[in-house]
This record gives sequence, C-alpha cells and structure tokens, in this order.
Amino acid sequence: MMEQFSLPGYSDGNLSFRGRMFAENIHADEESGCILRVRMFLTEDNRLVHSIVFSANQHKYSQTHILSRDGDLWLLDNGLERFTLSRDLLFILVKDASSKDDKDLNAALDSLMAVA
Repeated sequence: MMEQFSLPGYSDGNLSFRGRMFAENIHADEESGCILRVRMFLTEDNRLVHSIVFSANQHKYSQTHILSRDGDLWLLDNGLERFTLSRDLLFILVKDASSKDDKDLNAALDSLMAVA
C-alpha cells in the first residue's frame, strides 16, 4: 500500500513522495548511544529512495537520496550532487537497509531493476 512520506536531509530540506518502504535496518551502539537507521523506499513512479538517519546524544544527521536507473548504472541524487553507482554498489546499499539474505535480496533487487 502506498503512503505519503516526508524525509529530511534532501538538499537541505525534506523530500516528499508517495510510496512504500521495502527495507529497514537499525544499528545501535549501547555504549556510545549512537543509532543508525537505514531505510529504502519504492516510490509510486518507480524510483528508489535511500534514507540514512544517524543520531548520537543531542546530535542528529539525515541524508536522503533518490536513485534512478540509467542503463546498467544507477544515479544517486541528494538534491545537491549526483553520483553514479553500479548494481553491486546498489546491492550493498539495499543490503545495509535489509535483514534479508543474499538470495532473497538478489531477487528483490532484480524485480526492482525490472520496473525502474
């Protein structure tokens, strides 16, 4: 089911879109109090959105990227800069946001690449 999202950290503002979250992972270090939350979304217009939120003590940092396909490569856009990623690097981003094993993740990424 598609929902409305507004994520911080895109070009010094929020990125708003309709879509669904398909992967999330939270890493916490109890000793230092640091928390890292990584999420991946599929938008209603078949783009991928990658969101990272890092917090420690009173500090919070957010970064949101739109990923779009350009042939065999993926463009990573944070509103200020654009970077190019290979499928292997995209796989690492998605894997970091997911608790799925490699076989399930490969199948999910293949299906996302087919529609994007």
